[in-house]
Amino acid sequence: MSYFPILLRAEQKPLEHRSFSPSVIGSLVKAGHPVSVSRSSTDPNFRRIFDDEEYEAVGATLVPTGTWPNAAPGTLIPRGGFRPQERPSQELVEQIRGDVAVIEKELGRKPTTMVLGALGRCGRDACDLFAAVGLETTDIQETRTPGPYKTIVEHDIFLNAIYLSEPIPPFINQELLAQPGRKLGVVCDVSCDTTNPHNPLPIYSINTTFDEPTVPVVVENDQNKTPLSVISIDHIPSMLPRESSVSFSDGLREALLQLHQKDTYRMWTDAAKLFNEKVAELPEALRAKEA
Repeated sequence: MSYFPILLRAEQKPLEHRSFSPSVIGSLVKAGHPVSVSRSSTDPNFRRIFDDEEYEAVGATLVPTGTWPNAAPGTLIPRGGFRPQERPSQELVEQIRGDVAVIEKELGRKPTTMVLGALGRCGRDACDLFAAVGLETTDIQETRTPGPYKTIVEHDIFLNAIYLSEPIPPFINQELLAQPGRKLGVVCDVSCDTTNPHNPLPIYSINTTFDEPTVPVVVENDQNKTPLSVISIDHIPSMLPRESSVSFSDGLREALLQLHQKDTYRMWTDAAKLFNEKVAELPEALRAKEA
């Protein structure tokens, strides 16, 4: 049986340190795939969380960074960044507990939190984090009734972790934010659907970064004194790059080991079908553009 080559690219997104773990790369090597790994950048803003030597130790071949465009035809070229994440480290929990204590002193009460999408992985872990720092969380059963949801603005912190697969009414809007009595001061948008025309949080339009993690929301005719900010970092799991890399890689291990059956294995055939459907939606000039 022929196992096609795999080349793991070095990441090109600033402060994106995640990648497939050496353990999973080693599993692919043992299965029969020739695996090459682009050497990590020496720039700390782009450096991979795993050392090059960790990949070499499991049988991968190190190649110079930036050579992937010249890879042999038929080579699978994954990149490192991805969204799922592992549970927060104790150090991060302690830091957030301290921040919560400061906010509690300012408010004279514990801040309240709401999560939409709490049944999904990111939403569930967010609820666990809130519980770990002593905050109670309310969840919206988002599929039962359409938005906007007044209950969101009645909480101090709102976290959106839904997967947007079809057009839906917005969760909040300018009118709702402007009404008197709003407590909401922070929106953490894990989904980051800023470029989606059906973005359910149409109150901001840019993704934020680790250097500038929040963007202020201008509320028209606001009848409240509480300022509102949005966190919309589209690779926020990079705060815990090793943990999230290991977790995601382990979750994909079984599917990756079926890459040699990509034309018949359900996950890969479904992925190919979705990819081709999305490519077909692009303007013809982009569809024909070489990578």
